[in-house]
Amino acid sequence: DGVTSGYFKDLPPLIGASGEASLKDNDFRLTVDGADVVMPSGASARLTSGTMNAKDILSGETLAEFDLDVEGKAQPLIEYLDQPALNLIRHTGFDTSKLTADAKLKVKLTLPLIRNVPKSRIVVNVAAKLANASLKDALPGIDIAGGDIDLTVEKGVFTATGPVMLSGIPSKLQWQRGPAPDFKQSAVIETTLDGEQRRKLGIDLG
Repeated sequence: DGVTSGYFKDLPPLIGASGEASLKDNDFRLTVDGADVVMPSGASARLTSGTMNAKDILSGETLAEFDLDVEGKAQPLIEYLDQPALNLIRHTGFDTSKLTADAKLKVKLTLPLIRNVPKSRIVVNVAAKLANASLKDALPGIDIAGGDIDLTVEKGVFTATGPVMLSGIPSKLQWQRGPAPDFKQSAVIETTLDGEQRRKLGIDLG
């Protein structure tokens, strides 16, 4: 208990960690019951659970899988996802500095346990739930508020879906950003508008 431990060189260490490690035959497993994760900015989040599994550790190259459950406010978790090892946020096309939410994040990292791991060999999958999400000026002159958004990142593709309020109007949002190098984006908004609401959103049907 109370251990400070690193688990990957480009990610913030776990502070005050508690858990257990086991070795069976050539398979190693580390379980963390809880820890604080302090970002370079000083903001923090909470690791509620985490595991690391490495099988056949005496082989020439061992593949490790990390499963991490992290909770906190949106900004510390955005900072976490934008660390050099993950580098997931900066190409989204959104100014995420304006995003607020209560977030629960599931991160799965798969990588070989070798020195100087090439980024091409780090596989990252993310699933997040954003509660009470708000984003000012998500679209020109339009704010998102009261969102309950499911976010996934898989093979470099971001997908966000869920109910939101667009400038106070109940709506359903689906947004997707494709992988590098093109980062193509698309957005679908489902809502029902009366004349006043269309004017509020700047939609003129003539």
